[in-house]
Amino acid sequence: MRAIYFYSKVQTPRSQWIAGELLSKFGCYLFFLEDEKKFQAASGIKINYSNNSICEKEIHIVPQGLLFEKNIVPQADLEEQIRLNLFEKKPIDIFSAAFYLLARYEEYLPFEPDAHGRFTAKHSLAHRLGFLQRPLIDEWRLALQKEIESLYPDTKFLDIPFEIRPTYDIDQAFSYKNKGFFRTFFSFLKDIKNKNRWQVLFQNTQDPFDTFAELDAFHQSKKLHPTYFILLGDWGTFDKNISHQNIDFQEIIKKIASQYNIGIHPSYCSNSSSLILKKEKNRLEKIIEKEVVFSRQHFLKLHLPNTYQQLISEGIKQDFSMGYADDIGFRASTAYAFFWYDLTKEEASTLVINPFQVMDVTLKEYLKLTPSEAYLAIQNIKNNMQSTGGQLVTLWHNSSFDEDWKGWKEMYYRIFGHTEVRRAQILFKNYDFKLLRSFQHLLKKQ
Repeated sequence: MRAIYFYSKVQTPRSQWIAGELLSKFGCYLFFLEDEKKFQAASGIKINYSNNSICEKEIHIVPQGLLFEKNIVPQADLEEQIRLNLFEKKPIDIFSAAFYLLARYEEYLPFEPDAHGRFTAKHSLAHRLGFLQRPLIDEWRLALQKEIESLYPDTKFLDIPFEIRPTYDIDQAFSYKNKGFFRTFFSFLKDIKNKNRWQVLFQNTQDPFDTFAELDAFHQSKKLHPTYFILLGDWGTFDKNISHQNIDFQEIIKKIASQYNIGIHPSYCSNSSSLILKKEKNRLEKIIEKEVVFSRQHFLKLHLPNTYQQLISEGIKQDFSMGYADDIGFRASTAYAFFWYDLTKEEASTLVINPFQVMDVTLKEYLKLTPSEAYLAIQNIKNNMQSTGGQLVTLWHNSSFDEDWKGWKEMYYRIFGHTEVRRAQILFKNYDFKLLRSFQHLLKKQ
């Protein structure tokens, strides 16, 4: 296995993290050097991250400066460099630019939140410059790979294929059933002519949100291995699932956990209280009788750095909240999982971030697309990933297959087509190992 030597006069937590994230995908050992003579003597792929050229045979990238800073301030110059790179093909320090996008630097700066306190797609640099639907960091990585292959023709890199990974949020397991006497009674009063409710409650027809068996059959037929996120918060304005003590609900959860990855869907209120998160996580662990390490925030209430710090403190190892509610695309400009970098502590964490790109509610409610238009929008995302590889992660709800979503089920199934998707846990174990192996060399110097 070949080695990559990353030289810089000063190695910082920022430079080591982003170099590890970008270069670990190549499947090479990564070494960090501050000694110019050792860099010159090294035998392997050489990346010189300094102002001056050192070797005749090296990839030379001039630092923009962000990776040597320790504060969090607006980066107008770097944003302008990204714009010039996009529209005028000007050279760019991909390490600083990728750090800015992947660490979600702009979300630490003052911004105008939406009604739920969220950073929205429309305020992002990716939206303003028109690359939200492109995995820009992955494109930069691919360009770097081609440059390395040109300079070192005998180099063979790993080929990481395009994959599709379905995920589901279970906000409401049932539409009509198991709501309890008072919720059922008042629902009747509000909509007494609703025939579906009568049929479900009194004629034992299928509850429209109870789509778990159908989804399971679909997953089995396509060899998919999805991840489910279960809302177990107490009832509230934005948390409307049934009681976690309901037997039918628990049976569904146990069935899912016996077949697929399952995680907690922290409630709307949990974002401001670690005690609430702990309680909800404990509820799920008690039901499935095993540790819960996956999560995705209800309403995608992701507030950096607090949300991720809270998840880490409660033992969550992988989070799937990195995406927007108001638009589809690449919030972190990548289709690959990555370790979160905590800008407030200036350190890489052990929390793995799994970005998602498309959500059912975004397509139908925010963007007002028809099923056909949504399919084309998703195909555009897929096409932009074909050369760079990575995971297309979909976020759907069990409730998005009823009569209010006519035509959407068929569109959803079409997304997967005949693509054979690897079992997600196997793919991620392999990928996780590559990242960890890279990070074992973060502090090594030769």
